[in-house]
Amino acid sequence: MRLVEKQAVLHGGGVNHRYSLADAILIKDNHIAAAGGVQAVLEAVKANASHMMKVEIEVDRLDQLEDVLTVGRADVVLLDNMNNDT
Repeated sequence: MRLVEKQAVLHGGGVNHRYSLADAILIKDNHIAAAGGVQAVLEAVKANASHMMKVEIEVDRLDQLEDVLTVGRADVVLLDNMNNDT
């Protein structure tokens, strides 16, 4: 069903940014918490992942976004559960 789901996104006008878990590193809130924060998790990725691997991170607060921009290792930042005003 994955291929059908990906095609549905394309036909609906969306863009698939990952096909599978092997396509990029996706850091979610539970990863940030387990590592001890945004900076810690991004530093761990920088130390252990290939420079060719794309890194995506979800943030749910603006202070986390500031940390991501400061560290500078993420290729994509996803603003998770934020309203339009934020």
